[in-house]
Amino acid sequence: MSAAAIRITGWLAVLLVVIMSLVPGNLRPHVLPNNYEEHCLAYVVVSYLLAMGNPTIGRRVALGVMLAIGAGLLEIAQLFIVGRTASVADFAAGVLGACIGLTLRW
Repeated sequence: MSAAAIRITGWLAVLLVVIMSLVPGNLRPHVLPNNYEEHCLAYVVVSYLLAMGNPTIGRRVALGVMLAIGAGLLEIAQLFIVGRTASVADFAAGVLGACIGLTLRW
């Protein structure tokens, strides 16, 4: 798979995380026992895909920062969505997952 295809797949995964984060609570599927595991795994996958498509360390650091900011913004947005709750723990799980995914590809 080419680097461009991997980058596109990574950004599609980001879009999926955004969509799943912004749908009402009753429409979001639950695939793992708790939200923290789901947040962490989602961000591990996304960050790993993005890291595979961006070989330089500078880009990976920038991706990590962007994913952390995005995780925070999505948590804030959930305050305004029916059936959703925002939490610092969910944010921390997303940031931890992003760090793990970027580190796995290091």
